[in-house]
Parts: sequence; C-alpha cells; structure tokens
Amino acid sequence: MKRIPIENGNRRGTGAAAFLAAILLLLALATPSLAESLPVDYSAAESWVSRPDGTDGLCADVFFLLPTVNMKDTSVGNEDITNERAASRYWKTLNMEKGVFDGVASVYAPYYRQKTLGVYLARADAAVYSDVAYRDVRDAFAWYLNNKDPEKPFFLFGFSQGAEMGLRLMKDYGGEPSVADRLIAAYLIGQSITADDLAACPWLAMARGETDTGVIVSFECVSEETRVTGPKAIAINPLNWRTDSTPALPEENLGFVQADTAGAVVREIANFCGAYLNETTGMLIATGIENPQEWAAAGLDFLPDGSYHLYELNFFYNNLRENIAKRFEAMAQSAR
Repeated sequence: MKRIPIENGNRRGTGAAAFLAAILLLLALATPSLAESLPVDYSAAESWVSRPDGTDGLCADVFFLLPTVNMKDTSVGNEDITNERAASRYWKTLNMEKGVFDGVASVYAPYYRQKTLGVYLARADAAVYSDVAYRDVRDAFAWYLNNKDPEKPFFLFGFSQGAEMGLRLMKDYGGEPSVADRLIAAYLIGQSITADDLAACPWLAMARGETDTGVIVSFECVSEETRVTGPKAIAINPLNWRTDSTPALPEENLGFVQADTAGAVVREIANFCGAYLNETTGMLIATGIENPQEWAAAGLDFLPDGSYHLYELNFFYNNLRENIAKRFEAMAQSAR
C-alpha cells in the first residue's frame, strides 16, 4: 500500500523546497498536533479504504464510516493512517462489515484519523482528538458530494466511532438539499441520539418504521441486567422495526452473522436473540441469548457491564441487510 497522500506533507524537491520540507518534518516530529492538522488529500485513491470506479452497476452508494479499528492501541491520540500496518486494519474491518450492503450499494469508505482506543480507556478530554477525526470525515464526505453522481441515492453507515462521526455529519449536512434529497437512510449503530440532538437540529428525523427514508436508524444493545444512566436514547428495534417496547421474539431474528477479515462468513446463527426497547433508557435489550457473557464487552470499562456494543452489528446482521434492501426499494419507488 502506498503512503496516504497528505497535502503539503509529501512534497519532494531540492534547494528551498527541500529545506522547507525538512523544516516542516522537524516541526511535525517536535509537535505531533501539527502533523495531525495537515489535511488528507481525498482526491487521491490511496486516501480511501474503498472508492469504486462506478462500473459495478449498483444504483446506490454507501458512505461507510468504520468503527475503531485498532483495539490494542492504548495510547491517547489519533491513528496514524500513513502507517501501512495501521492502515491494513481499516480494510480488514471493512471486509468484516460491508456485507450488509452487498448487491445494493457501492461502498465509499475513507481512511480517517480515528481516536485511539486509549482516548476512551483514559476517559480523556476527547474533543481535540474527535475534531481531528471528524475533519477527515467531513473532507472525505465533501469530496464524495462534489465528485460523484449528484443524482444517485446513498446511505450513510457508521458503527461505534463511525456512528459518532456520522451523527456529526448529519448535524452539519443533513439539512442541505444535496444530502436530504438523496439520503436513503443513515444507519448509526452504537451511538446514542437524544431529544436534545433532535431539538438542536430539526432536520434530523429518526426512523419510525421499516421503510421510511431520509431517516436515522439507531440503537444500542445491552443485557437486561445492564444499568444505563443519562438521557433517554431515541432508537428503533431492528427485529420488528417498532419504536415502542413491543418485544420481538428470537424467531424474528433472521440471523447473527460474523465475517472474517477477508469478508467470508465464518459464523451464522439463526434466531440468535429477541429484543425490546426499554421505555426508560431507550436501550435495545437483547433477550434469549445463550451464554451472554460470551458477547459482553469485557475489559472496556468505559462501557456499562452487560453491554453488547462490540456485536451490535453481528446480532442483527441479516435483519439489517434485509432492511437496507427494503429502504432502497422504497426510495426507488418514491422516485418513479
């Protein structure tokens, strides 16, 4: 893999240009925040984990924001996407998740300088690290809007840290016609969205059913014993597509799916769990799981005990895949 191009950071030359490059390098080494401030060049194909050439014949796109890809980096900072080993984690993670869009949407997934796991573990003031990550996401999204088919409908997808970044995108761009008129749905999984978020951004609309479009699909999954504090999340049940506490049985779960880093399905479990929304917290409560401790997010003390956060996509994978196709068809029908 080639080094990710960064504007003003990859120039070669002699004389004054070489001297300037050397000074910039020394400053970057002495001041990491300076290196982080240099914008990524998203006109370059190497800045994307996936950037299709438009020949796959699919009638929709998905702007795909990956979750935290390095679960071993306990340093506090942002991921170095210029490092080949670090960058490989992005495409491996994409292969594990993108199957929900197979046959429906072309996948556009940018490299972005994610907050490291250490930011979460240290419960550090994450604003500066979040802003570095989000600026990359924003720049990549702006490039997508300005350079790809302006008539083609698209999804926004983000899980975990990707959902956090996706919510910021929806707050900044969701009210613009170039987005609102084309957005099939934004699947923002593992990110709490509250009444305060909606009040601050009236253009945000949460999904109310199985086929509404231009909406946000969101949920966070926990066990029945999990204690959650904070404002109520506004969510939807991905098994019965209801926003009330009506329970869905395991028979409504079309299948847990887990893929490997090459994208091959290595585990599939039919009728994996049921689920209902807690009326007080808005959390999605998974029911009927055998060996629940196998799936809980152990060792991540920034998550509540009994959180199923790491497997929220896997638990409802086939239901989400079916729903993505249904929402696309609903969008297509409305355009006819």
